[in-house]
Amino acid sequence: MCEKKFDMDVPIPTIRSADKYGLGDFPLNGSKFFPATPYTSKYFRYNLSSMAKTANPGAKFITRSVVEGGKSGIRIWRTE
Repeated sequence: MCEKKFDMDVPIPTIRSADKYGLGDFPLNGSKFFPATPYTSKYFRYNLSSMAKTANPGAKFITRSVVEGGKSGIRIWRTE
């Protein structure tokens, strides 16, 4: 049976932040390329856009799958 005891003062673990990917201070009309690896999730493009929007409230972003220099990846642009 489960005890009715609660742990107090346990800190909440930090989550991956936009700064991990350098999206914290995304300049207007700027863009950034992220090369794809065999381990890149199929949801990375959506997650990247979500992290950028969270780190830059009110800004708008566009992401596209691209091939640059022979490498496939994702590029994100800040449009507003």
